[in-house]
Amino acid sequence: MTTEIQKSETVIADLERKRELCVRRGVELADERSALAYSAHTSGDAKAAKRLAEIHAAIATHASELESFDAALKAAGERLRQAQAAESRAQDKVNAEALHRVVADIGARIRKADKHFAAAIDELNAVHVDLDKVHALGSSFPTHSQFAVNAIMALKTWLRELPESPF
Repeated sequence: MTTEIQKSETVIADLERKRELCVRRGVELADERSALAYSAHTSGDAKAAKRLAEIHAAIATHASELESFDAALKAAGERLRQAQAAESRAQDKVNAEALHRVVADIGARIRKADKHFAAAIDELNAVHVDLDKVHALGSSFPTHSQFAVNAIMALKTWLRELPESPF
């Protein structure tokens, strides 16, 4: 499927090719005019004068045609810019929709992690009640401080599994 950008680029390439042919034709007409001008104006050569008149008419038409190619190229360039802008807007919309989905996924993951962190903290806090029971049954090991240090070390070990920050 050809996009508007591809169509515009094809039109511009075709117009540039046609304009180049028009420029070449203008050079040919100017060269032929140079070759005939002396004879047509000084020696009374009717054939040269007639051809020179034809060249003058062709050069006048040629100049108008060259201007029309320039105008067409300008319009084609504007259409290309419009097509590029439309494609950019369409891509921006696709990207925004994808971004919205990814951000929603991140939010869901953060909420899930928060739920699990809250549950882990609740369980770790519940251990203190169990430690009090252990101590009430006559064992002094582990202490609350020992448990806290071990819990913190375990949490830090798990936190090392997170990707490293680029900062």
